[in-house]
Amino acid sequence: MSTSRRDAALAELRARTAGFAGLPLASASDVISMQQGGRDVILIDVRSPPERAVSTLPGALDQHSFAALAREEPERVAAAVLVP
Repeated sequence: MSTSRRDAALAELRARTAGFAGLPLASASDVISMQQGGRDVILIDVRSPPERAVSTLPGALDQHSFAALAREEPERVAAAVLVP
């Protein structure tokens, strides 16, 4: 991947995750540890629909599904660990 293409991809990712500013980043091992420790971890897939069509993590929510969950279960979302 060329530098300009990588920079464009990073800029797009930053734009999509801007709504989740302030949330800590978590590695895969962090997520597994939290889940094994009994924490409610909500994975939010901020990638575009074509990217999600290639692969997605089991249980990950797209941004629209996450917004619906936040409206329907605000207490759960407030107490959960959110991982974009």
